[in-house]
Amino acid sequence: MADRFAALAGYAEDDESGTDFNSTRAGAPAGGLTTMLDASSDSLLVPVAAAKASAAAAPQRTAPPPRPLSPRQTNAPTAQPSDARPAPPPATPRIAGAGPRGNDAPSTRRKAEHRRLQGIRILAGEDEAAAAAAAATAAAIAADDDELLSEDSDDELARMQADMSRAADTTAGNGDESAMVGLRAQKQRMQGGISLKGNEERTRALQAENNELKLEVDLLRKRYTHNDALRELAVVVKERAALQQQLLGLSQFANKTLDEAKLSKKIIKKLGTDTVESLREAAENARAEAREERERAEALRRELASARQNEAGSVQQEAEIKALRDELEGIKLDHKDELFELQKEKEDLEDRIDALAATERDRDAAEDQVAALNEDLAALRAENEQMSTQMDQLEDVKAALTEELDKRQTHLQELLASEEALQAELEVGRQRLELQSEERGALAEDMERQLRHAEDSIAERLQQQINALRDELSEANVHLQDRENRVDDLELNAAELNAQLEQAETDLKALEEALNEKTEACEAAYREGDELEAARDELEAKLNEANAAIETLDQEMEDRHREVEQTNAEIRDLSERNQQLEEQVDELNAELQHVNDRLSATEEKFVEETQLLSRKNAALKERLADADAALADAHAQGDATQHDIEDALKESSALGRRVDQLKQELDDVHSEKDRIEAKLDDVLSDLRDEERLREKAEDDAVARFEEAEKKYRGIIDDKEDDIASLKQDLASSEAALQARLEDLERLQDALRNKESESRRLGQSHSDQHQSLELEIERLKRDLARCEADLERARKDLDRKDETLREREDSLARLTTEHRSTADKLASESSALQSLQEKLAAQLRAVEDKQAELEQARADVTRLERELAAGDRSLAADQEKTRKQLKESNNLLMEIYDDLSKSITADRATPRKGAVEPKPFSNFVVFQDKLVRLVARVLTFKSQFAERAKAIEEQFGEATQALKRQQEAKFRQLEKLEATVVNVQGKQTQWRDRVKMKTDELAAVKATKSELEAQLSSLRTRAALSSPGEGNKQAALASRAGGLERRLATAQSQLTQAEERLADARVKYSEGEGKWAARIKELEMRCRQAEEKYKRERQGAKERVAEMNEQIKQKEKEVEAANRRRGTVAHVAENLARVA
Repeated sequence: MADRFAALAGYAEDDESGTDFNSTRAGAPAGGLTTMLDASSDSLLVPVAAAKASAAAAPQRTAPPPRPLSPRQTNAPTAQPSDARPAPPPATPRIAGAGPRGNDAPSTRRKAEHRRLQGIRILAGEDEAAAAAAAATAAAIAADDDELLSEDSDDELARMQADMSRAADTTAGNGDESAMVGLRAQKQRMQGGISLKGNEERTRALQAENNELKLEVDLLRKRYTHNDALRELAVVVKERAALQQQLLGLSQFANKTLDEAKLSKKIIKKLGTDTVESLREAAENARAEAREERERAEALRRELASARQNEAGSVQQEAEIKALRDELEGIKLDHKDELFELQKEKEDLEDRIDALAATERDRDAAEDQVAALNEDLAALRAENEQMSTQMDQLEDVKAALTEELDKRQTHLQELLASEEALQAELEVGRQRLELQSEERGALAEDMERQLRHAEDSIAERLQQQINALRDELSEANVHLQDRENRVDDLELNAAELNAQLEQAETDLKALEEALNEKTEACEAAYREGDELEAARDELEAKLNEANAAIETLDQEMEDRHREVEQTNAEIRDLSERNQQLEEQVDELNAELQHVNDRLSATEEKFVEETQLLSRKNAALKERLADADAALADAHAQGDATQHDIEDALKESSALGRRVDQLKQELDDVHSEKDRIEAKLDDVLSDLRDEERLREKAEDDAVARFEEAEKKYRGIIDDKEDDIASLKQDLASSEAALQARLEDLERLQDALRNKESESRRLGQSHSDQHQSLELEIERLKRDLARCEADLERARKDLDRKDETLREREDSLARLTTEHRSTADKLASESSALQSLQEKLAAQLRAVEDKQAELEQARADVTRLERELAAGDRSLAADQEKTRKQLKESNNLLMEIYDDLSKSITADRATPRKGAVEPKPFSNFVVFQDKLVRLVARVLTFKSQFAERAKAIEEQFGEATQALKRQQEAKFRQLEKLEATVVNVQGKQTQWRDRVKMKTDELAAVKATKSELEAQLSSLRTRAALSSPGEGNKQAALASRAGGLERRLATAQSQLTQAEERLADARVKYSEGEGKWAARIKELEMRCRQAEEKYKRERQGAKERVAEMNEQIKQKEKEVEAANRRRGTVAHVAENLARVA
């Protein structure tokens, strides 16, 4: 029996189990019994969060089988947080009734920790299903309905905890052997520590919880980022389309109002002097027709509603619904445009309200899911805090944690990728998401470095992610609202700009047509002056036909639109031609710049050649006369090159004049374009006036929209009141359920009391066991009955939920019916009011037309008098117009003649009988002539390019030939220098030889004198000596004669050499003088060429300045002509209006 009481109280039985009744710790969520599995099983309980997740995945999970009814023991002590109150020593159990408990009562302070329990668990934060299952099976897991228990049960829980503590003390004091064995086993477990396998299982369970929580976070993020943005974007697009439809409806309403005004005028004209009774009959007929159309529209609307309800979801059915909608819209547009627009606005407003309500529901669901995630995160944080006390014993499972960290790093990368996708969708939170990604990267590094704080870091990171998601969700909502406002503003601005653009295009087309026909209008003005007499007779008819004047004005507006289109086309053609001319002028300028660059390069080369020649003057002065002919040829080639350069300068100046003429023509086109732009500005001012009127109409539409919104807000408030009443019913059901839970708790208290009593009695009251068993059976039956009541209460709650949903559906149907009824009532009321207003307006219009007829008759007489004065002023205006038109034509012809003369200046003079085209008489021929002139300019451009290229090639060839000739002359000069050096060497040799011969001659003379002296002495001695000496003297005499002859020959050769040397010196001096004269002549010609080039360049600059002055003068003349043209166009428009 005691074992059964222990089982009912939440104990487990084991063969070697003890009881740990004082394991209740301060800071736990509520008082109760905390259980651990037996050490022999080496298993751990699944954490609460994992149990919740598995329960959500498989709601019909079967409870584990109950364990035998006996006190149990645990192999691992329950880890206590740092702030928990220490439990009493297990070796000294407390005796019941040993004294007041005092402060020994366990604390009931809450702690954010989900304990893993087995047996009965009585918690204020768990749902009622967990309590019932725990009492029935002793092994159920808590669910997620925390809100069904109120906070005022803390006192009751504290009392139950105290009772359980007293029961534990009583059982410990009975001296049960099983209890003592349990205490010894507990002491052994406390001394032995925690098993490694249990720690691994705990780690795996925590990892599973973390993975499940990550999946939930990812699902929540994906659910409320991209899809929500797309849905809200679709809503924005729908709202934009609705606003466009509203604007279209307003424009159609305005057109319909004009049509109705025309129709009313026609009716008044047809009625004439009929009585008011005929108007009333017509109004009654109109009402009958309106009622028939409303009935038909209502029938079509009902048919459309039935088609929506019965056949929505099929493509073919949607096509049928669309066809019915189109038919309904066609009927409404044909007969009741105003009713259609009002109905459309109401439907759009309903859609928008439904969309807002759906958005609110989505936000509420998101908040609920975020709250659930917060709860799961709190559970995970509690598990992580409990795990932090056991991290010192997890060194052996380091490899497993390392693998888990790798998995989590992979998941972190996935989170980073998802954050980048979210960053692309929500640009406003980009910086915040980047900061989060950096924090996550830093967190991953910290996790690798610090394994002891891995779980806490992950929990904090997940909390930051959830907070960031909340902030992003709120910011996205705000940003979405801002974007909706911006989209509304942009749609309004786009509609206004589209209207302005359409009107501007219309007016621009009118201006283009007016520009094309401005000259013809002037000629037509002369013809219309002759037809003014007939127009005066027609004026009376027009005054009698005042109602038809509106149609005439509409026709004139259409004609004006066509004229604007034609003028727009002409302006586009002029713009294209202007662009072509600008491109041609740019090309000509580029080519002219290229030619100028090449001329500058040629001049630089020429200057370099001149400087080179001047540097070589010193060397050329020492050259011989053989370079004279080559220098003359080079001089002739230089003259030819100079002539070519002068011709190129002349052509360049002619091309510059042509370019200036083209610039003048381009300025004329620009002035014409400015005049057209001025007219366009006038048209835009008119468009702005129309825009202000349109804005006023839009403000009226906005006011109507706000009124409708207020009305539907009232309907929404009524709906919210109904929802509040349903919520009150739900609260009453929850109160009833709370009462059932309180009954269950009281039953559990009674059960505990019985258990404590049975334990105090112990074995001494064994005779009462049978009665206690019966009482326990009765209590079990009561518990089963309470459980059945609880199940019925749940079913009642489900039924009430279903009833609430049905009421919401019925409320939605009633709201729809109310809307349709309100739409019908509003449409019928508006139709009746519009018909009444139309009838009153038509009656007022009849009276106004009668008064206008009398006023028109009086105005006819006044206009006849004014017409005579107008004829005189018209004649004066016509004369002035003719004068201005003549001046404009003369100015146009002068401009055209100047352009034609400037372009055809190099061609032959035209024939005398040739007729030049006139721009005001035949614009097509004038345009063809202008195109031909432009083609001629292009031809001249190509010819000039070819000629410039030929000149460049010719100049290059001449330069190469001159270089070759110069090189030949340089080679000749080098040869001449070598010859002069040889001559000088030979002259030196001859001088040496002459000196040598002179020395020899002196020696010979000395020898001769000596020989003569010897001869005289010999002769004297010969006379004194023998006759043989005479022969010797004869031989000596012959030898002396030979020597004299040789001396005479040497002297003659020396004289000849001196003569040849003198001749060479004379020739060298003559050649040197001729070479110096020619070099001086070449230098003089170079200086003359430079001076001539400077003069021509200065003259070209002066001509360019004169042409610029002429261009400015022509621009002023064109501006004056444009002003005169504007005056002529204004007069032509006045004449057209008068006609």
